[in-house]
Amino acid sequence: MKKRVLPFLLLALFSAISCNNEHDIPNTENCNSVRFNAKVGKSTRATDIQFETGDEISIYASYTDSEEVGTYAQNVRYRFEDNIFITNDNLSYPKSGDDLQFNAVYPYREYIVPEFQFAVKKDQRTHSGYTESDLMTASAIGNKNGTVDLTFSHRLSKVVINIFSDNMPAGEQELTVKDVRYIADVNLLNNTCYADNDSLCNIIASSNGTNSFKVLLPPQAISQDTVFAEIRIGDKVYEWTADKNVTLNPGVEYTYNINIDEANLLSEWIPIGKAIYTEDLVTTFFDVENVTYEVEAEQSTKNPYIIRIIDPYGAAYPHNQDGDYDTTTKHYMVFNCEDPEGIYIEDFHYSGMNWGYGEFIMGSLAYYYMANNSATFEEIKASGYCGTLDENLCITFPAKSLIISMTEYNEGGFYHSNINAAFRLDLSTTTLAE
Repeated sequence: MKKRVLPFLLLALFSAISCNNEHDIPNTENCNSVRFNAKVGKSTRATDIQFETGDEISIYASYTDSEEVGTYAQNVRYRFEDNIFITNDNLSYPKSGDDLQFNAVYPYREYIVPEFQFAVKKDQRTHSGYTESDLMTASAIGNKNGTVDLTFSHRLSKVVINIFSDNMPAGEQELTVKDVRYIADVNLLNNTCYADNDSLCNIIASSNGTNSFKVLLPPQAISQDTVFAEIRIGDKVYEWTADKNVTLNPGVEYTYNINIDEANLLSEWIPIGKAIYTEDLVTTFFDVENVTYEVEAEQSTKNPYIIRIIDPYGAAYPHNQDGDYDTTTKHYMVFNCEDPEGIYIEDFHYSGMNWGYGEFIMGSLAYYYMANNSATFEEIKASGYCGTLDENLCITFPAKSLIISMTEYNEGGFYHSNINAAFRLDLSTTTLAE
């Protein structure tokens, strides 16, 4: 349904314009046939209620007479063609002439009962992803003496988020609402719609024009101080936290204006706790024991398969003494874990540690060869130079597949390390995101 969104109540920055576009819906030529006038309720903006060719609705009919109990007609399909709704089914009133209770649902559902669940799309970036996340219902009592008026109401909530910045970053934009409920429990007879509290997920919003996004959600509560939206612009990630408790009601549009600045700029990395590190690099040059110790670990927010450990050769390294390492900045060893059978250390790790022969620099043969265009990743992996990530979240490398140098020793040339194949990074103790 193009150019049709929720019929929302009047809120700050937005206005609602009354519309009464009605469409006769013929069914059959039988004088007993059910006929409808369909319209979207007032308070919908005029440009948002146009039905599109091919739109379909479900009609559910039940008895109102106390002597007749149950369903009269279930899921009669009506299709919008040439500015009217038409059906190939013969929906007629009972010969007794009794009234019928009609309930209608947009969009059409293959299976419709008085109580059902409706799920919005988790990715609403496309036209279909957004419009198929809409849900409208209507109800009315009719008899053979007249046309039934169906006034549709939107059952979901619409959230519009506009982003502003004094210095808007360049790049593609994407907005995701975080940890929201995406399934609605709908009762046609009671005309109720509530979010299923167990249906949590992230939903990618639809574009709403320049620096603006929109998303359809089941009615639900958003708690103050929860992270509600994550905005990606180019290589930068921002988050927005709800500044108050909000209840998203059916058929209401909520608008938020978010200022993008350094205050809500997310780090590219998030802490995941302490990993257990077993060292076997320094042993190339010095007669020291392989030691196991804790190191702080972080995970990339841009690529969750990139992990780094912080200052593995700083104060945490048991063989270090005061003055052996740089304390003025942090030093990161970064692991690419996109292929669990092809782990490698990205770039070279400038450790900040100096035992008298210049700074220790560590890395992997896999990266060394790729950086020098000596071989492709697949060739390097086939040669056995990569590490592995096992089912217990432990990273290991084959013997001599890692390299090490000291900047003032032998002109900083690299030597094989992990001589004992003892290198091990145990991530099972971290809160590593799936």
